Amino acid sequence: MSLFLTLSLVAIFKVCQHYVVRTVLLYNGLLIGLYIGDLYVLSTPVFVLLILSSCLSFFITFFLESVFYSISLPVLSLPFTIVGMIVSLAGPVFSNLEDGSYYYFEHGLLHWDVMPYGIQL
Repeated sequence: MSLFLTLSLVAIFKVCQHYVVRTVLLYNGLLIGLYIGDLYVLSTPVFVLLILSSCLSFFITFFLESVFYSISLPVLSLPFTIVGMIVSLAGPVFSNLEDGSYYYFEHGLLHWDVMPYGIQL
């Protein structure tokens, strides 16, 4: 979803297609979507957070790419790191977000039949 949102932002702001292919505009949006999907249980507030963080990731990537281009440095995943820290630090403040780290094990959505040696659940 975050990838499609980033693609729609590219279309809305009419970013040059050569620029999109050459940079990491789409990559950081995808990373932040995967991060939020792993961090929280999917619900309506999480989708709103996903939309806002994908937009923020897009704008930070676009800004840092223009700043770092003048000094010939790559942006890489620096915008993902910035937005990921913002989401991680602001997440506990919102009461509607349910932590997803234990959710998949408790509800039986994730099964491991073979565990590595010495690890017991």
